[in-house]
Amino acid sequence: MPRCGYLFVVVAINTLGMPHRGYPALKLHHKNQPNTIPMQQITSIELKKWDISGREYILIDIREQWEHEQFNIGGAHIPMGELIGRLEEIPKDKDVVLYCEKGIRSTITIQRLEGYGYANLFNLSGGMKAWREEGL
Repeated sequence: MPRCGYLFVVVAINTLGMPHRGYPALKLHHKNQPNTIPMQQITSIELKKWDISGREYILIDIREQWEHEQFNIGGAHIPMGELIGRLEEIPKDKDVVLYCEKGIRSTITIQRLEGYGYANLFNLSGGMKAWREEGL
């Protein structure tokens, strides 16, 4: 079976609550041309060290309200579907850590926000699932 050489990521754009037009498009990269700016990741343990050291950062839970109510680690609560309409709440001059349940929705959200000029975003690797597994 022939291969086309491209890795495509299918994302439900409506998950972010936006129409298809008027927003930055996702960038597709050829498999031999890696993304020049890899997404910044932070583990649960690294984030806990940031807290202990007093490092300043903004923490944003992008999960749904019911998920946030069940368990969260603090910070602002801006559901994924509302983020684009609330960009003024997300600074571009401070480190910002986004989290969800497993790190998938926050990865997608960071990809979208990078299209709006954000270069200060960190994905909490593994999300709340990893945080709970670490016993933090």
